[in-house]
Amino acid sequence: MAELWINTIFRCILSVVLCTAQDIHQLTVTAGDNVTLFCKSTTDYPTWTGPELRNGYVQQYNNHGQSSFPNPNVLEQKRLRLGWASDKSSLIIHDVILSDQGLYQCSTVAKVNISVRVPPRSPMISNTEISAEDTLIIRKSESQVTSLVCISSGGYPQPLVQWYRGTTGTQPLTSTSAVSTEDNSYNVTQTYTFSPQRQDDGVLYVCQSSFQTAPRHITTTSVKLFLYLKPNPPTAVQTLLVSAGHQVTIRCTTAGSRPAASIIWSYRNTEHTGEQTSTLDDITKTYTVASLLKLQVSAEDNGQNVQCKVTHDLLITPAQLTASISLNVAYPPIVSVSATNTTVKEPNAILSCIAKGNPDGSYSYGKWIQRWPGYNVPVLERPGSETLELTALTYEHSGFYTCTASNGIKIFGTNTEFVEGAAVQLLVKSYPIIVRLDAKIASKLNKNKTVEVEYFSNIAGSDVKLYKIVNGEMKAVTLFSVTKKLVEIEVPVFSHLIKTDGTGADFTVQIKSEEDYGFYYVVVSNIIGSSNKSFEIIPTKPPVSPSDFTIDYVQHNKARLSWRRGYNGGLIQTFVIQLGTDEKWSDVEVFDRNTEDKDRISTILTDLFDSTTYFVRLYAYNEEGNSPLSETLNFTTSPIKVKTTVETNNTAMIIIGTVLGLIIVALVVFLIYMIVQRRRELIRNKDVSRNTSSRRYVNVDGSKTLQTKGVKLKNASHDVQTSESQYTELDKDLKEAESAYDAISTM
Repeated sequence: MAELWINTIFRCILSVVLCTAQDIHQLTVTAGDNVTLFCKSTTDYPTWTGPELRNGYVQQYNNHGQSSFPNPNVLEQKRLRLGWASDKSSLIIHDVILSDQGLYQCSTVAKVNISVRVPPRSPMISNTEISAEDTLIIRKSESQVTSLVCISSGGYPQPLVQWYRGTTGTQPLTSTSAVSTEDNSYNVTQTYTFSPQRQDDGVLYVCQSSFQTAPRHITTTSVKLFLYLKPNPPTAVQTLLVSAGHQVTIRCTTAGSRPAASIIWSYRNTEHTGEQTSTLDDITKTYTVASLLKLQVSAEDNGQNVQCKVTHDLLITPAQLTASISLNVAYPPIVSVSATNTTVKEPNAILSCIAKGNPDGSYSYGKWIQRWPGYNVPVLERPGSETLELTALTYEHSGFYTCTASNGIKIFGTNTEFVEGAAVQLLVKSYPIIVRLDAKIASKLNKNKTVEVEYFSNIAGSDVKLYKIVNGEMKAVTLFSVTKKLVEIEVPVFSHLIKTDGTGADFTVQIKSEEDYGFYYVVVSNIIGSSNKSFEIIPTKPPVSPSDFTIDYVQHNKARLSWRRGYNGGLIQTFVIQLGTDEKWSDVEVFDRNTEDKDRISTILTDLFDSTTYFVRLYAYNEEGNSPLSETLNFTTSPIKVKTTVETNNTAMIIIGTVLGLIIVALVVFLIYMIVQRRRELIRNKDVSRNTSSRRYVNVDGSKTLQTKGVKLKNASHDVQTSESQYTELDKDLKEAESAYDAISTM
């Protein structure tokens, strides 16, 4: 070894080489570059040795003073890459490779330690794809923990790998590294973990690999973050105000989703599917989703909540986004009446018309209507107002009240705006009202007389008392018996007569002496008060003569008569029509049931002879006797008209026809003469006594045709109703009896 140093020094001296002892120079070289190892030598082509070893010795590339590199112990690929600089002292290594690193020495004095730096391949980002715009993208989901993974491989020494958001000029993101080596190279995996939010969508993320000492070897790979985005909170609106009975449309909208969200509806615990559309925004590349729900609505739907539910794969907590809207449905008012029962003692009663609709608050009022229970026709109408005040209260104000109101919304399917509400019943508690009591009641002496009174009381519990007027004072009468029963009565309600349930009271009055005749008062009372009405008990007597006796019309074989009743004397009366010619009379009797009816009675006499003069008069009778006769009227029946028409063009036929006609006329005249003579003979032989068996009877309420010796009588229609009663039985008895009085006496 000493010999080697001696030889070297000697060579330097001999070759006049200026060699200066130097420290080892550190030189970093990038693989693939050319590097020059400088050496100052006084001679050309000094000896260079490299890091290659053989048997523990360094290898000399050339012999001193020689420009070639003949050493076979150096790999040929290395020898081919060696060369000399222009100063013929410095060594050039072309296309440096990693195995070139190590200690190089020029003539054992100049030392250069080469470190070879191998740039890694461009960073690779995992799970990326090429977009339509030919850019690198990575798909992730909003708010879900995700990792961006970048791999830098093949570098030497270990490169620095970092993530940046947007550009590399910003602060690097906090990430983690994983390093592995292979074939003298480093593989670095750099991971950035985060939960991307909506604002991260479309942001460029950059992975950078670099050597801190060599900025020119920085390499980057960028990727754009493409997020699957959750939908934004939805909004729900009702498009238009609709009326009950129509269809309402509700719109629910949500924006910002990727991919498109879905919308369902919930109403009254039932899910509905609307008409859904999705629109892609060209700028944000997100979807706006809209859904229309259409519902047929009624007044009951007003104010009800409809819920819009948005679902999406990225929605976890909560699993869906919701929006609610309260339906606004216009509908006519629901109308009702508020009333409080009262009594006739109060000064007034106030009823309120309550309307509740949509819109609410501004109402027009139509009219108030009062109806009596069971009577469909209005008994009272008043102009519309929010309140109705009733004054001077009577039982007539009781009943069902309705009012009408409008808020401008028509009833569906009609042009009606004013709505009549449900009726409310108002009870005006009143004292009883006497509706029927005969003003005169006839009774026989030493008999018991039953008096009938009918009255109306709209509250339960009533009492009936009887008073007699004695010397101008009312004295209580002890009633022999009182019987009450439910009857149908007619009650006056304003301008109406209404059939309703009432009370009938029958009480018996004893007529023991003349002093028991006279005026009485019936007093009917309840807890509210009482009412009274007077009547007179009079002795029974014959009826009053009929009045206003007239002949209404006359034809060739019939005539119509009519008259008005007179007072019946307190008993059932019968009318007798006397018909005669030449003052010879025959009787026709007509029963009268309606003892105090003021309507006219009419009847028709039939089977009369034509061209005949008749006399008629009228009287009435009851079991107490006969009335005076009415005035006597007369009428003449019209003749029968005979019309003969002979048409011929032949004179002989006219003559023959005339002769035959004269013969026929003569025969007819002769027959008429014989009939008239026979008729007159029959009339002259008739007994005109009122008790004769020639009388025939007809009930004025019937429609029977009655014939008396060739004369028929028909009853015309009038206001009396026909029914089977005691009078019908009386009619039958009279027909079978020898006389009217015999028939009555047998009853």
